[in-house]
Amino acid sequence: MFKRIYLVSLAASIALVASLAAQQPAAPAPGAAPAGAVIGVGTYIHLVSDVNNSIPFYSELLGAMPNGRANGPTGPREFAPNEVVSSLYGTPGSLFRGGTIRIAGSEIQGAELSDFQTSDRKRVQPRLQDAGSMTLALVVRDITVAAAALAKNGGSIITPKGQPISSETDLGPGKALLGRDPDGFLIGLEQPNKLPETTAPETSNVIGASLIVTVADLAKATSFYKSALGFDVKPAKPLGPDKDLVALAGLPAAIKSQCATALIPGTAVRVEFLEITGVDRKALGADAHGVGSSVLRLRVKDIDQTVASLKANGATVASANGQPVTFMNGQRMAIVSDANSIFVQTVQAAPPQPVRGQP
Repeated sequence: MFKRIYLVSLAASIALVASLAAQQPAAPAPGAAPAGAVIGVGTYIHLVSDVNNSIPFYSELLGAMPNGRANGPTGPREFAPNEVVSSLYGTPGSLFRGGTIRIAGSEIQGAELSDFQTSDRKRVQPRLQDAGSMTLALVVRDITVAAAALAKNGGSIITPKGQPISSETDLGPGKALLGRDPDGFLIGLEQPNKLPETTAPETSNVIGASLIVTVADLAKATSFYKSALGFDVKPAKPLGPDKDLVALAGLPAAIKSQCATALIPGTAVRVEFLEITGVDRKALGADAHGVGSSVLRLRVKDIDQTVASLKANGATVASANGQPVTFMNGQRMAIVSDANSIFVQTVQAAPPQPVRGQP
């Protein structure tokens, strides 16, 4: 029932990207971190090889239709010119198509799928141990149901024997599984023994989400996110053996890991920064519009100040001309890459529109 795919026109695709970024939560979630330069979160963006292959996978896994629509004209999504979006991703003049699947129970507004028609698309294959890799960790009611969806529509399971393992999840003891989407993006599944409270409907198997970011040097990475974006990063696990990761990802028994965690400012969305040693690893080396790249959208108070802070801490702007782009409604965005080639899309809301009849 989730395999219907909808045509997106040029006007609709422009409106879609702008509206998804512009949406604001009604109120901070319980336990949210204080806002600062960063005031919230948007979508988690995947740069895919063919959005028409990715939509069925995420629709079934997340249990939602693209862009929240239950009805509409069927048909594949078509490429169309969208100069603002292509400039945002550092590939001016290329054609674009995309779609977004909502994530129930999460302030992350969805898995946003972006696809560019251009000859210079670099392709990377994220591995859990490689710096620059990101993992979408989904909390589910039934991991067996989620695992079946993960293995369909071009996805695959990484965990040896394809079965969930007993694990200490972020929410306590439970079960976990690691897999990939059709383009190799990493997806973790967690079913804690005691399910947390959720805003997800009772019909949704997915009830929450967090992110895992793999870095080359934990101390340097956490210092960057503290200094540049105001993340309150806390140590979570010192360097040492990690039997759960060995079992979850099929890594050598000799590996060691360490991690630190933070809530995205203005939200209760958890981000884990993970460093893995004792195994072959490399920098992912993705580019902003290449297949296999991940981009996290963050809402900011002042995009110019935030981009300046990011650059002062060693980041580079991936958007065309090294500058934010402006949408027709006045909303501004820029994509920035940190030292691990982890991409962050900063978004400043459009200025308030005057009330009709008032100056």
